[in-house]
Amino acid sequence: MTLFLDNLLSPLVLAFVLGFSSQAAGGNLRLAEPARETIATFLLLAIGLKGGEALARAELGMLAIPLGATVLAGVVTCVSAFFIARLVLKSKRPDAAALAAHYGSASAVTFIAATHFVADRGMPSDGWLSASLAVLEMPAILLAVLLARGVSARLADTVREVFLARASVLLLGGLLIGFVSGPSGVEPVMPLFKGLFHGVLMLYLLDLGAMAADGFASFRNRMGRIIAFGVGVPLLHGVLATLAAVALGFSAANAAVFATLVASASYIAAPAAMRTSVPESNVPLCITAAITITFPFNLLVGIPLFYMIATAI
Repeated sequence: MTLFLDNLLSPLVLAFVLGFSSQAAGGNLRLAEPARETIATFLLLAIGLKGGEALARAELGMLAIPLGATVLAGVVTCVSAFFIARLVLKSKRPDAAALAAHYGSASAVTFIAATHFVADRGMPSDGWLSASLAVLEMPAILLAVLLARGVSARLADTVREVFLARASVLLLGGLLIGFVSGPSGVEPVMPLFKGLFHGVLMLYLLDLGAMAADGFASFRNRMGRIIAFGVGVPLLHGVLATLAAVALGFSAANAAVFATLVASASYIAAPAAMRTSVPESNVPLCITAAITITFPFNLLVGIPLFYMIATAI
């Protein structure tokens, strides 16, 4: 219980709660769109740079199994979310595919929260997990388009859309810059990306809390099933990913962060990809489930739960 209370009282979680409660009460803490875009750019590029710097230090041969597991996780969670959406939410095929894209991909902010959680307990995760974050976006979105379109999907166009999506460019581009430049090369810019990181993230979580409150109000009449999906899917994916990561020899911290990645839902890259590739899908529903239900669930319950399981086995 101490893990959950400590997590609840962290500044990041409290910023999200502040944004949600204020917006739900009729206030307005939403950031302007240009500010939101700038902050998202900063966070994604920072994650990529730190991941690339860590990769430059690592033995790349040792990453084959973790990155392979990441790709497999993206495929399995996408298919799982698709069929659960069809059964639980009674979603049409395009909507189920869009949900599968969101829940087969990952949330960068949830990933950051998980890395901070394990670091605060004296068990920092390895930097290569940033590469897993970048890799996890791709297979799920591509597979989701195929699930929506079937053999009629123009795969080449979809691949191009996914790789040129803003989140993909920033994550993979930052990863490449950090890897090629190496620790000494990126050192001059790291005071910006590391020094301001926590404060910028807190601002972003404040805005996400307000966004979650807006989504809750918009889908109030369907919220029962959305809650069942938004909690059940990440719980299933996260617990199985924790067990799999420990079986593969991941440290407890790495297993907890990996499980959080697998349990999280994208609300940056996936919505953009689905709007373009599956325009008939209900993207607002996907964003509401991801931000209003799954994000706070992982922030409050999922991260400490996966860590507790990983340290217990």
